[in-house]
Amino acid sequence: MPGRKMIFVILGLLLILPLAACQTDKPPVENPPVQPENDTGWKWKNLGFENRSVDGVQVRNDGKVFAQLESRLYFREGDQWHAVGPDVDVSTFCVIDKESGTTVVIAGNDGKVYLLSMQDNSWNEVSIPTNPHPVNIIATSPSTGDIYVGQSSKNEGGLWKSSDGGITWNKLTDITVRGIAVHPENPEILYIVDKLTYLSTDGGKNWTKMETGANYGAMIHPLYPDTAYLAFSQGVVSSNHDGTITSQQRFYLPGGMTCLKFNPASLNEWALGIWDYPSGVGGLYYTFNGGAHWLEIGEQVKDTRILALSYDKDGKILYMGTSGNGLWALNTERLKEE
Repeated sequence: MPGRKMIFVILGLLLILPLAACQTDKPPVENPPVQPENDTGWKWKNLGFENRSVDGVQVRNDGKVFAQLESRLYFREGDQWHAVGPDVDVSTFCVIDKESGTTVVIAGNDGKVYLLSMQDNSWNEVSIPTNPHPVNIIATSPSTGDIYVGQSSKNEGGLWKSSDGGITWNKLTDITVRGIAVHPENPEILYIVDKLTYLSTDGGKNWTKMETGANYGAMIHPLYPDTAYLAFSQGVVSSNHDGTITSQQRFYLPGGMTCLKFNPASLNEWALGIWDYPSGVGGLYYTFNGGAHWLEIGEQVKDTRILALSYDKDGKILYMGTSGNGLWALNTERLKEE
């Protein structure tokens, strides 16, 4: 009997050893390894300022965000917002990225303009003979880095340009200005908008009034710079840079335009804020075919007045400043998937 038991033990070991040799270091299927969180999986993100209005937003080349909230400028670092710049009532701002660092041009409701260096958080007031009223817009030339400041006020206004980083300024025109578009390759081509639209092809020395009622703003897409898009309440007018109107496109949406932004990485991908004041209806609309068809992107910003739009440099994230609903980010890659 002992000999027979020993035989069974040996046979059992012979059966077990091959099975053991088949085992690996992999955990069982019901206990998969924990994967790191993928930060690109989100569609919407609330970036703060709940129940407050964000009047302006702009993204630095490295993805860091600036937001204008109730006449103050804030900068997001990590998950925290920090007030930056002078303690003034901000009317508008513009972020300028260069190899030497980031400069923010800040304008006040009193017409004064400041330069903020993000390297050491230092700022200084620059000398521009604006009127003591809010500056309406600040823009830069993508090709030269020249800075433009536009003002439209009851006491006139005008357009100023600096070619030395904001140290000295030259007034280009007394025409009041609420919108500026600079050709991304040829800085001689400029558009300004107030009650009318004007075009200059000689860097602002001379201006031609354009025969169009589009006075909501001017834009030139960096991927298709041969055409200017002049916005009106419910659409855009397309123009060649000789002033010839080539087409008019109406969006047929339930309200008027509050802001329009082109995706810098996609020619036909645009974001649009629409708002109907009597009914309080509107929000964000999106197109993937250059405005031929618009999708209402409701969800987090449904029936919310969009005050500002800004893409990151890759066009993958759209930032939205809203009236009373804080600051939101939309992952456009998820939007495309859906």
